[in-house]
Amino acid sequence: MFNYYNVCTQVVLAITIINMNDKNHKQMWGRKSNNKLLFLSAIFTLMLTACGDKRTVLEIIRESGELRFVTVESPLTYFKGSDGTAEGPEYELASMFAQHLGLELNLIVVGNKHDVVSLINNNKAHVGSSALALSAYPNNTLQYGPAYITSKRQLVYYHKNRKPKSIEYLTEDEIVISEEESTQVLLKILSFYHPDLAWRVLEDKGMTEILSLVNENSVPIAIADSNWVAIYRHLFPEVRVAFDITGELPVAWIYKRKSDHSLDKAVRSFFRKIQKNGTLDKLIDHYYQHRESFDYVDTRTFLENVDNRLPNFRELFQKSARETKLDWLLLAAVSYQESHWDPKAKSSTGVRGLMMLTIDTAKSLGIEDRLDPEQSILGGARYLSKMMDKISERIKDEDRVWFALAAYNVGFGHLEDARILTQLQGGDPDKWTDVSERLPLLADKNWYRKTKYGYARGGEPVKFVKNIRRYRDILKWKNAEFEKAAQQRRDRKTRAVPVINSWAL
Repeated sequence: MFNYYNVCTQVVLAITIINMNDKNHKQMWGRKSNNKLLFLSAIFTLMLTACGDKRTVLEIIRESGELRFVTVESPLTYFKGSDGTAEGPEYELASMFAQHLGLELNLIVVGNKHDVVSLINNNKAHVGSSALALSAYPNNTLQYGPAYITSKRQLVYYHKNRKPKSIEYLTEDEIVISEEESTQVLLKILSFYHPDLAWRVLEDKGMTEILSLVNENSVPIAIADSNWVAIYRHLFPEVRVAFDITGELPVAWIYKRKSDHSLDKAVRSFFRKIQKNGTLDKLIDHYYQHRESFDYVDTRTFLENVDNRLPNFRELFQKSARETKLDWLLLAAVSYQESHWDPKAKSSTGVRGLMMLTIDTAKSLGIEDRLDPEQSILGGARYLSKMMDKISERIKDEDRVWFALAAYNVGFGHLEDARILTQLQGGDPDKWTDVSERLPLLADKNWYRKTKYGYARGGEPVKFVKNIRRYRDILKWKNAEFEKAAQQRRDRKTRAVPVINSWAL
């Protein structure tokens, strides 16, 4: 690749060498050569000035061979999945952007938004995001990309405490906030109208830690972003929203403000592309699907069972997952939906065990004792794998998993009927979002009479899949915490210092 700066530097160096090798070079250092020295110095200075680095920011990034993206660790940004692979919406977006530029992704993980901004401002990272709402009072050193979601600043509290009515009533308790500058500015403005308003800044604490403290009632009230509250209420169910403090604010990438705008143009071009081809909507649906659905009792019971029951069967789920090449967290989520991890569970229709197998299904899968946890889990895993194999090769990615789960619940024949109805109505029979809208029609006589397999309670597989998706995602986040804690214990035992990523740039 042509490098203007390097060529200019070499030209200047060559001129210098030529003059230094002049046959009268010995006289150059004498008094008679002062004029020549002054002349060469002036030429040298002018050449260096003219040969300043003319590369754009994007060209410099491309020449480095990597995109340095900085973020925090959370379900909304980046975390490690059950098999150790990286997941999270910001991670996926950063990976796609790096691929869009033809670069390798160098992911830098830090503790909070303050650290994200610091690395950007100090040229330690090219682009960053903490998935927090941007301030209405922008940082003049930063450039913001296009908003891909919006979020509100909300006042949250521990649900057993008195619910705050409005800002003007907050005279007894101090509000806990992160050290994020825009939140501090917001409260300073509010304090102008409400002089009794008090707050405390928790240094080096991100949104995860603050919501965790509220969930434990360690702090009474705090300010949090609505997108974080919506996701984290499945991990911190004791957190409640008192009221909104702001309207909708953009959530977007940040990068250092530069005069050539080349990086900004590349970011905006990338987001236009993934918005146009539907990739962005699919990504947001995948990670933010639980925003509107929340069952406090079910979530709290599930989290209690994650701590109390799941450890008894964790290794069995992992063993069956290895045999069937399925995600063990998916198997665990299916089992919870079926039996709440009760190995003696029994329904009125006669299905039994952790995976609630029928007698005929168990026999066809080589399972002799449905009440034996290991056999039941293996039987359920084999049956789900069998459904996966039946699904059309045209159906890709996670849609394939959701179709298999629906078939697991309602039967493959009824699923195919729903796909045919979807196609008749102009929907896409290979997309779960479209087919899930038509499955309930299998209980409507105006429609099931037209199908091959007839009546079915089509609404049940839709709820079945929805619940399993929610349980699996919560398990993913909890498992990431479990693995991280286990790694920290191993590191302490070996007195090793864990390195998440290198900042040596």
